[in-house]
Amino acid sequence: MFTEESKEGESEVNFMKRAFCKALRKESIVNSTKQCMIINAPVGHGKMSSEEIGLLSTYINRWTNNAEHYSMNWGLYEIPNTTKMRITILASSPTRSQAEENETQDVKKNVTEKPRRWRAWEVILGLFGVLFMMFAYNFFFGENGYRRQKQEAFKIEYGEKRMLWRMSEKMTEQQMLTDMTLLAIGDTALVCWICNIPLKVYREFVNGIAQLTRSIWVLTRFWYHMALVNGREWMQDSADELKSKAFIFWDKTDRLIQNDTLKDYRKEKLTDMEIKLNKTYPAKGKSSEKEFEEWKEDHRERRWLTLPGMS
Repeated sequence: MFTEESKEGESEVNFMKRAFCKALRKESIVNSTKQCMIINAPVGHGKMSSEEIGLLSTYINRWTNNAEHYSMNWGLYEIPNTTKMRITILASSPTRSQAEENETQDVKKNVTEKPRRWRAWEVILGLFGVLFMMFAYNFFFGENGYRRQKQEAFKIEYGEKRMLWRMSEKMTEQQMLTDMTLLAIGDTALVCWICNIPLKVYREFVNGIAQLTRSIWVLTRFWYHMALVNGREWMQDSADELKSKAFIFWDKTDRLIQNDTLKDYRKEKLTDMEIKLNKTYPAKGKSSEKEFEEWKEDHRERRWLTLPGMS
């Protein structure tokens, strides 16, 4: 069972985005075959907006687009004496299909046949070869074959990363660092290692004391995006691969903090890295087929992580 409740002052749309992203990181939900979703809202909420329905449809279509035997039930209920929204998901584990059970029984059977003439064997082997070729072609190139499933998996991954990148577009440095700290289970040093910032600068950004530069905000968006996509284990593995971890105790902040605290980093010129990522993950409503193909080609065989727009 998965339950998530909205925070104080959080909009319904942002809450649903956050709740669905968190639910999709649960293995029991991702591998389920039946789900029951209960959405509790305060009295007076009324019907769901088009954007809320779109988020719900995107979540449901993750399974129903390519599943013949999948059940999804959901309902919206208004409850009194509350100002928060809550999403509860009940998921059931997959069971073995009847076809798999029959196949197991067939394997256990010991069937013997009498010898036949050589010509009959030639016909049987020829038919078997034809059937094998047809099966192989359908497996790789059929409507629901391997290539189609692989393409759909790429599209789902790209769609999630695109949504996360655009979600961070309106977030502040304080919000992103706070979310990453929650993901790291309160390990602020781990967040500093990932974002490549000293502990002193981390505290000033989280407390809203210092004004950062746009380049640092973009770098934090990138690492925030990677952390949400890959999870805490990736953060820990990336930190373990660092050759030196002492930089978080340095006091050099010239390139990280603005001298003029009234200067707004959002009005600064876009960085090369930001331009590259905005092109890779276009805004909602814009065509992304070309960008998706370029992203798929770039990520298909990539082993090492390279910052976009930086050599």
